[in-house]
Amino acid sequence: MTETTLPFDSKVILTLNPKKPVTMYSKIVPNSFKATKDVASYALKGQPIKPCKAMRTGVPLGITAHNTNDIPKLSGGYKTPAEQYAAATWNCNMGGAIVQYYVSPGVTWQLLSDIEQGWHSGAGSTYKTGNRGTQISGNLDTISIEIIGSSSEAEETGAILMAFLCKKHKLEPALDIYPHKFWSGKQCPIWILPRWDKFIATVKANISPAANPVSPPVTSKPDRYAVSGLTLIRAKNPQIKYVDGSKLNQPYPNYINAGFWGTFDEGITLPGANLCADIDFTKLHRLQKYYLEKVTKNGKLVFNCMDNFVKQFKGKNVSTLVIPETGKPYIKAFNGFGGAVKYGISGMPVIIGGKDASWTNDVLPQGWDSSPVYATYRNFAGIRDGEVWIIFGASKTANHISTSETFNALKGEGFSDVIALDGGGSFVVKENGKITAATTGDRRINNILTWEV
Repeated sequence: MTETTLPFDSKVILTLNPKKPVTMYSKIVPNSFKATKDVASYALKGQPIKPCKAMRTGVPLGITAHNTNDIPKLSGGYKTPAEQYAAATWNCNMGGAIVQYYVSPGVTWQLLSDIEQGWHSGAGSTYKTGNRGTQISGNLDTISIEIIGSSSEAEETGAILMAFLCKKHKLEPALDIYPHKFWSGKQCPIWILPRWDKFIATVKANISPAANPVSPPVTSKPDRYAVSGLTLIRAKNPQIKYVDGSKLNQPYPNYINAGFWGTFDEGITLPGANLCADIDFTKLHRLQKYYLEKVTKNGKLVFNCMDNFVKQFKGKNVSTLVIPETGKPYIKAFNGFGGAVKYGISGMPVIIGGKDASWTNDVLPQGWDSSPVYATYRNFAGIRDGEVWIIFGASKTANHISTSETFNALKGEGFSDVIALDGGGSFVVKENGKITAATTGDRRINNILTWEV
């Protein structure tokens, strides 16, 4: 039996209250996701099912508590009411409402990042004078939490989640948690309102019991080690930079060449598939400025498969390492970034969900061909226990994916997902200020992945 029916992007165990752990699933709705039918006057068929906007100040100013009806008899194979409500959102069956979290006893499902706007307050974009004496909007400024049903277990799970979010975003329960009723007058959260002060006291009581609110990743592996001819490095604080320059002379102490790219007019490079990276627009060639201006804002390039100059990826769902603004990194196949993403980079799938990727069923449908899989040195990015790992080494077979060469080398290492990055003449690894591995020559590369030690 699978853990959930609805696939999830990430999962963490919240142990703010060690006696009552909460399993937190995340399946963030991307900006590119469109309604498959008319769900509201403001979300018609073909339009986004969410505002696709960051919160007004870039951070949450509060939390809005809701109640919604329980589901006495689950359908569709879903394991909890929170999962079924999350699935209903993805299936465009929530009538235009979209919230950050749904809560069942011991379980939460997240659909929006903590710092993006939702549709939940029933008051549009209007403002009210909040508890701190400043103007605040339910939809534009607060994290929305739907606690499902009237059970004390669901209510306590909601209180634990709110305590975690208050600690995370430096919010004060008594001042910054609002009932839905505050915004629109609706009698909601209907089961919590009669004991609102007690509920807020429960949130407060859950703020300080534990030193480690989220279960830490397994760190039994050293930060750098070798296995089966491959070198593995724990990438702390990974970042992706758009460089379009020398592979050997980038001004970072630790980096690898990363995503795939193509060469275009006047020798400039442009990325293939998905790329979300830091970029210095002032240093770009005039043609790059022309091509990338529409997808660059405030020093960040957000380049999707739909924008692609490498035609083989246009419109395809391509495996992509995502480092979100909040939550743990993950690898998922898609054709456009959604939600609050800090960094992202595409690669060829090698391991998917802990299993060997199929060349025919997984790799080719994404738009990849056999040109990048020949025997050579290359880099990889993998996810293990919620952390990003860099992997590099030389393959020996004509197709390291179809022969399962890389999978067999890594299958005992506990990776949930691994993607192959660029290699061959682009291959370079720099550690602690020194080039530790590279192929000959100083090829111009498009982007790099950096990390801290």
